[in-house]
Amino acid sequence: MDIPPETLAGWFEFIGAIVAFVLGGLKLYEFWRDRVRLSIDVELDEFENYQGTGMDEPYSRLSVIADITNKGRVATTISKVLFQSENTKFTDIELYNRFHNTGAFIARSFEPTRIEGNDRIEIKISTISDYLENFEGLSGKLIFKTPHKDIIREIEIAKKEANAN
Repeated sequence: MDIPPETLAGWFEFIGAIVAFVLGGLKLYEFWRDRVRLSIDVELDEFENYQGTGMDEPYSRLSVIADITNKGRVATTISKVLFQSENTKFTDIELYNRFHNTGAFIARSFEPTRIEGNDRIEIKISTISDYLENFEGLSGKLIFKTPHKDIIREIEIAKKEANAN
C-alpha cells in the first residue's frame, strides 16, 4: 500500500495541530488553577474613641483582625492596607501591623505580609487618627493592596462596639 507523501504530511500536520490545541488548553487550565485567589475575612477587634484627660491628646483607634487565605498556588504579598470611610476625619488612613519604640515616640509601620500558595494567616492591623466627636457609628472599607489586585472588604462599627472613654 503506497501512501502519497502529501497525505502523510497532512496527517502529521493535523495531529500536530490537535496536540498543540490540547497543550494550549492545558496551559490555560494551569494558569487558571495556579492564579492568586485571596479570601479575606475581617472582624472588628476594637474601636476606641478616647476623649483624653489632662495631658493626653484625644484620639480614635481602630483595630481589626484579618483572616487571609490564599486558595491559589502562587504566593503573593499584601503590601499595604488602607481604611476609607465617609467620615472626613477618619478616611484614607493607612493601617499598621508593626509598632516599635524609638525612644521618644512609638513608630508605626506596615510590614509587607507574604502569603504562600495554599496558606492561611491571621494578622492584626491597627490605626490611630483624630478623635471623632459625636460618634454614632462608622462604616467603611478596608483595601488590601497586592501586586495582583486590590481587595476591598466592608466593615461596620456601631456605637455599642466602640470602647468610648
